[in-house]
Formats: sequence, C-alpha cells, structure tokens
Amino acid sequence: MAASLENSGIATYMAGIKAATAGRLGTVPPAVVTELAELALLVENTAGQSYQNGLSVIKSAAGIKTAASIQPVEFQHAAILSFVLGKYPVPSAFTGVTLARRPSDYKV
Repeated sequence: MAASLENSGIATYMAGIKAATAGRLGTVPPAVVTELAELALLVENTAGQSYQNGLSVIKSAAGIKTAASIQPVEFQHAAILSFVLGKYPVPSAFTGVTLARRPSDYKV
C-alpha cells in the first residue's frame, strides 16, 4: 500500500506538470497552479496519515521502522506546500488519521 501511495502521488504531480508544460491546459493561470498545489497537499496529508494509521496494524519491526521513517517526510512535504499556499505550515501539533487510507483499501 505504501508503494501505491507513493506512486499515486508521483503520478499526480507528473501528470499535472506534463499537461501544463505541453500546453494541454492552455495558458495556466495562477489559480490552476494553486489548485495543483492544493491537490498535492491533499495527497501528502493522505499519505502521511495513512502511514501513521498503518503503525497501528503493522506487525513486523522492519515494517514499523519503514512507516515511521516515511510518515514525517510526508508531513514535511505537506508543511512546505501549506507554506507555499500561504497557510500555517503546521496547523496542529498532532496529526489525525481522518484522511488515512486503510490497509484493506489495497487489493492485490
């Protein structure tokens, strides 16, 4: 599931950038760029919360270590995007899991 989250985020960013630079979006007004940043912020927060939520179900020490090392990086990305969007970078001292994707959402 973690790899799926990362791949989704990267694919989302790359598709937006590719479409904009290829001119398929026409002249990209600042509002569209802001909307892409908002989408990226949602993806980063969802990923961070999903890693955090995963810590409650992961059984292996290696899995816990991996999720716990990636989770803060996702929230760092979210903080930077929040700052770029003119929002307070760390809106809460504690993160929730309301956006988290459940491990059962991933189907093999």
